[in-house]
Amino acid sequence: MTLRITGKNSELLADVLRSAKTHVPYYKKIITNDHVFFREKFDTVPLLEKKDIIQHQNELLDERVNIRDLIKDTTSGSTGTPLTIYRSYTDSFRSGKEIWARRRQYADIGAQDRYAKYYRFLDHDFSYKDIIQEKNFIALSLMNLTDEGFRDFCTKILEFKPRWFFAVPSATYLFARFLQNSEYGSGEFLGFKYIELSGEYVFDYQLELIKNVFKCPVVNHYGSRETWAIATTCENGRFHVVDTNVHLEIVDARNRPIPESDIGVRGEVVVTALHNMAMPFIRYRLGDIASWEVCDCGWDTPVIKLHGARTTEFIITPSGPVSSVVFYLLAEKLNARYDKIMIGFQVVQTKMDEFVFKVIPAKNFDERIVKEEIERDLAGYLSYPVTVRLETGGNVEALPGGKWKYFISEVKDVQVHDGLVG
Repeated sequence: MTLRITGKNSELLADVLRSAKTHVPYYKKIITNDHVFFREKFDTVPLLEKKDIIQHQNELLDERVNIRDLIKDTTSGSTGTPLTIYRSYTDSFRSGKEIWARRRQYADIGAQDRYAKYYRFLDHDFSYKDIIQEKNFIALSLMNLTDEGFRDFCTKILEFKPRWFFAVPSATYLFARFLQNSEYGSGEFLGFKYIELSGEYVFDYQLELIKNVFKCPVVNHYGSRETWAIATTCENGRFHVVDTNVHLEIVDARNRPIPESDIGVRGEVVVTALHNMAMPFIRYRLGDIASWEVCDCGWDTPVIKLHGARTTEFIITPSGPVSSVVFYLLAEKLNARYDKIMIGFQVVQTKMDEFVFKVIPAKNFDERIVKEEIERDLAGYLSYPVTVRLETGGNVEALPGGKWKYFISEVKDVQVHDGLVG
């Protein structure tokens, strides 16, 4: 028999498997000694699905940890329902260390450097200010992607002097378009030494404009809340796996790993987190579609090409595009107010003032309450009357890997959807 991995992450992977086999109730039933050491056996470890995490939340925690000592996080819900995940401070440090190593390599960026970013809303009360400032970062709310909001952001950036920008692609594309069409003409005056795009699929037209406007190195970061960094792009624009943080497989329709030599053959991304000991993710199905690729940049790491991942569409309004993150806010507020009244949702904008909410209801779902509150709050945010129609029990549109598009606009906006910048 041959060893599963002979490269630099072999010991990390073996440590994860041994720890899970010994200390995690869910994996005690699944992982054997052969899985730890041998290639053909590791490939038979059952894939971890989102439903498994929901059904076996407590069993996936290491028996030695106290949940009160762990860092709690939630996923975006791009496969329907957000997950609650936990990691220790040690796990966080080790996982974060890997992406910081690449940032230093790209632009000599360190953890102490100030940066700019976006945020959705404040989790504790669902409120949002236009711009928040902490010790080492400033952040613009995704609820305020307007000319006025971007202008205020520029002022704050010049005062705060962040060295780099950790940025959502779709929002940064709008920011770049604003800068290009404003009296500023470009974003070079903001002084960013490095931009890292993360959280969504990046389209070529978005990347081109962002590079042209900000005139600094721009890197695409593919990751997840469950595992953190998975891959980042090199100078050739190709995704290189962060194989000191994750072990990545691409599997076919029968869940069999596709060899790295099968260039261009599409399959589903499966990852094993190499630093999540408190709550291991072993052979976790992400729902993204990718294939193996080659690159001549000189990095000695596996290379992948993404073919399907989460994207963000905008609410099309008479005054211009508005971030669809507002629907997260509406859903979170309803679930907090009425004890998780819905399990999942998808919104379709059929006209500028008409929206269809496809809801997966919880047992305590009340159609009248949900419709009235969403209609009222959405109209308040958009500043014009809207009509909301609720649908329960219907189908939602998914990406090829099963991830949900939580918002779809059927209203055409040429500048946003066709990538025009004038």
